Amino acid sequence: MVKAQTTSQASSKKPKASRKGKEPLTRDRIAMTALDLIEKIGLEAFSTRRLGAALGCEAMALYNHYPSKDAVLDAVVERMMRKLTVPPHDPRGWPERARTFARSYRALSRMHPHAIPLAATRRFNTTQSLTFLDDVFRAFSEDGLSPKETLYVFRTVANFCNGTVLDELAGLARASTPEQPEWPSNKHPHLLAVAPFMSPTHADDVFEVGLSVILDGLVRQVGAWRMG
Repeated sequence: MVKAQTTSQASSKKPKASRKGKEPLTRDRIAMTALDLIEKIGLEAFSTRRLGAALGCEAMALYNHYPSKDAVLDAVVERMMRKLTVPPHDPRGWPERARTFARSYRALSRMHPHAIPLAATRRFNTTQSLTFLDDVFRAFSEDGLSPKETLYVFRTVANFCNGTVLDELAGLARASTPEQPEWPSNKHPHLLAVAPFMSPTHADDVFEVGLSVILDGLVRQVGAWRMG
C-alpha cells in the first residue's frame, strides 16, 4: 500500500515537472496575448480555445483568472486604454483637451485596427478603465465644465471618434479585398465625382474638419446653457 501511494504521488508530480520553465499564466499575460491574437486573426475568429492554444494551455485554465470570455474582452479594452493618456492642461481650455483626446483615440485605432471595435462597442467595466474615465472627467472639470457639460462633451466627441474610426476601418478593409466589382461606376455620377475625396489620403483632413465642427458647436452649446 505504501509503495502504491509513493508511485501515485510520484506520478502526480510529473505534470508539475513537465510545466517547469513555462511562463506562468497571469491575468496580464492573458490580456496581452488576447490583444495580440485579435490583431493577428481578427475579432470574429477569436475564441478562448484559440487563446488557450496561443498561451499553451487548455481554454478552461483561463477561467481560473477570468470568469468568462466577456471578462477577457473587457481586459483587452483595459489594456488598450493604458495607451491613452489623460489630456494635459492646455491654456486654450477644454476644447483643446478634447481635441487631444480625440486624436489620441484615433491613433490608438491605427495601432489596434482589429481590436478597437471592442472599445467602440463595449462599456468600460474594469477598475482601471473606469479610473481612466474618471481622470478624463476630472480634466474637463478642471477647465470649468459642470458634470452635465462634461458628459455631453465627452459623449459627443467619443461618438464622433467611434463613428469615424469604424468608418475608416471599413474603408481599409474594403480596399484590401482583392476581388470586388468596379466602384463607383458611371451609373452613379455624383458618387463618382466625390470618390477621389473618399480615399485614405483625405482621411486626416476629413477627421480634423469634423472634429473642429463638433468642438465649435459644443463651445456654442455650453455658452447657451450658461446664458440660461
